Amino acid sequence: MRRIVWVLLSCLVVLALVLASCGPAADEEEVVTPPGEEEVAPPEKEQAVTEEKEMVTDALGRLVEKPRYGGTFVITYAAGPLVWDERLGPAQSRGWLSPGNETLLVGDWTRGPSGTGEASFLYDDMPRQEHFVGQLAESWEIDAENDTVTFHIRKGVHWHNKPPVYGRELTAYDVASTFINQWNAPMSYTAGSFPAAKFLADPDPAKAITATDKWTVVVKAAPGMLGEVWITTTSYMYIVPPELKEEYGDDIRWSHVCGTGPFFLKDYVADSSILWERNPNYWGKHPLYPQDTMPYLDNVKILIIPDYSTRITALRVGKVDWSQLAWEDAESVIKTNPELIYNKWNPGSGLAMHFRIDNPSSPCYDIRVRQALCMAVDNKEIADTLLGGDADLLNWPMAPLKEFMDMYTPLEELPETVREEFEYHPEKAKQLLAEAGYPDGFKTQTYTTTGNVDLLSVVKAYWEKIGVELDIKVAEYSIYIGVGIRKSFDDMFIYNLIGYVPFRVPHVLPGHVLNFSGIKDPYIDEMYAKIIGNYFDEPVRRQAVKELALWELQQCIMLQFPIGKNYIFWQPWVKSYNGERMLGKNNLGQYVNYIWLDQELKQ
Repeated sequence: MRRIVWVLLSCLVVLALVLASCGPAADEEEVVTPPGEEEVAPPEKEQAVTEEKEMVTDALGRLVEKPRYGGTFVITYAAGPLVWDERLGPAQSRGWLSPGNETLLVGDWTRGPSGTGEASFLYDDMPRQEHFVGQLAESWEIDAENDTVTFHIRKGVHWHNKPPVYGRELTAYDVASTFINQWNAPMSYTAGSFPAAKFLADPDPAKAITATDKWTVVVKAAPGMLGEVWITTTSYMYIVPPELKEEYGDDIRWSHVCGTGPFFLKDYVADSSILWERNPNYWGKHPLYPQDTMPYLDNVKILIIPDYSTRITALRVGKVDWSQLAWEDAESVIKTNPELIYNKWNPGSGLAMHFRIDNPSSPCYDIRVRQALCMAVDNKEIADTLLGGDADLLNWPMAPLKEFMDMYTPLEELPETVREEFEYHPEKAKQLLAEAGYPDGFKTQTYTTTGNVDLLSVVKAYWEKIGVELDIKVAEYSIYIGVGIRKSFDDMFIYNLIGYVPFRVPHVLPGHVLNFSGIKDPYIDEMYAKIIGNYFDEPVRRQAVKELALWELQQCIMLQFPIGKNYIFWQPWVKSYNGERMLGKNNLGQYVNYIWLDQELKQ
């Protein structure tokens, strides 16, 4: 009986404990510390709340987190610079100078993704005129009647404090000297693409470009070329001190680099890293926070990492703050690192098979053959299988970018004959070949590099179905590009198409190195003259581009291949940034001037 009573009592005690544990919690609990263990205080509610961030109102009236100074921003690229002097290399060489050198005008940061969102600032082209602000030029006057532009240079701007200039003040003479030296340098992009004899009022740049006083530069263009000269002088050339050329001639090394920008070049290890350090005497204020002097960063470090997988790993583990990835790897990175922020965008540059239409002995001379070759390729299937299904089919004469949509005609709005070239119609392709005199097809070839072989193998299989036999000639890049430049191919040549420079029309401009088709037509000359002659009349210029684009598509001078998306990734501690890349022509990197790092979050 006693055993039964104790069992019953024990059950009642257990039941009471269970009921107590299911009931509402008491307001306070006594914490009993077992012997030998360190006492740990229960967390207080105040500790769970993150410390309140200091907020400010920016120039657009938005309440935002107050930017803070300090930190090193780390980015990565696959290859480093070839030269440190714009006079001695292609346009792409100037991008490496962008943290430390400046142009006369720059894209207005307040109009981009971090501001009002009117501009994307993603592409290597000129922003719209209303999206520009003065950088080294404080103001300017355009005299279209006399093909003249006058720049008033900003006062109080100083060169980096290093030899041979030792921080002296920038003047108009420096600006004029930069322009003249660039136009006189045979290897510079300026001299090659905008030769003085054609674009300036005098073949001698020193006679067309003058510093009339310490703060004024006057540039005279050839009749009708003021728009092109405006583009070149405002954005295509970084201003450099004349002492560099005087002191070092054409032997300008990284240690000689000198500018007026927010960073100066501190160190360079070839094929390894580039280190830019904050310029303590920089003149510029942040456009969104006018009380703050730029830059916020202490350093910008560029890591040169040729191996793509290593660059991805560096981003994943937080060793780099910013990186660009192709679509193939973006999805996995998004899954493994959901904290990363990214911007998905059409790069505006892809591949196309350029048809030779100036060779009467080539089958491609007949537009029906060109149309047949386009209709025989299923670009939608290529987009789905080779590009992950996320690609744009129509990317030239201009890609479907925010800045161009008023000039862009979507596929569904194009004439049926043009629209069919982007669709898959193998039977109609055979019919067109027969009408052009090739009922059994023909043999052709194209040169390429190894990187395009997979795509060309797909094209080869498609064309075999209509009787066209494609011979793929794989060559080293120097041989391949030589074939294209010399136009020593009979029928076709696979090369980039550029859809982000619609005002430049490089693929149809007579004499341009990218005019692989060899097309010439009075209509092109007429419309190009209208485009460049009305540079300062934006509506007229853009309407001319739209009309020329429709005509170009009707000529079927190339087989466009779909363009997949690219991605820009950045870490969550990168602030005041929303995916910007370019604030003007070839100035990849100036976005670093405007951003700041949340170093506590990074830690």
